[in-house]
Amino acid sequence: MLCSVSCATNRDVADERRQLEGAALARDADTAADVLNRHVTLTAAVLARSETGTPQ
Repeated sequence: MLCSVSCATNRDVADERRQLEGAALARDADTAADVLNRHVTLTAAVLARSETGTPQ
């Protein structure tokens, strides 16, 4: 699934996760929440498009 999300878009999912990790380790809750929200929103959009057959 990871490749289908990152390969179908111009996203660097691993970098998104590194950003989340960095914010969490820095105890920067605001940044962590922003990064997580963006990551989940983009992933949900990719999955919704894959369910409907809409091109990426």
